Amino acid sequence: MMKLIPLRDWVVLRRDEVLEKTDSGILLPESTRGKPQEGKVVATGRGCLSKLQQGDKVVFAKYAGTEIQIGDEKALIIREKDIFAMIVDD
Repeated sequence: MMKLIPLRDWVVLRRDEVLEKTDSGILLPESTRGKPQEGKVVATGRGCLSKLQQGDKVVFAKYAGTEIQIGDEKALIIREKDIFAMIVDD
């Protein structure tokens, strides 16, 4: 992944891309469905108060953040307050 260092309480996420198919096997493009609201933490700013670390899976607000593209990779820059929960495997 790219080297991007967020400031203050901003967090850089990589969205989890999930391919969706219809019952008949047709792949649905991202434009026809909602964007995923889950992602992995790539980097956190020094002003973050939570215990988020690189690689944590999180759930965030539907329309939060700003999507950016650096080179071939897409990322989402989001405020820490727009992250609702961490997803933890048992």
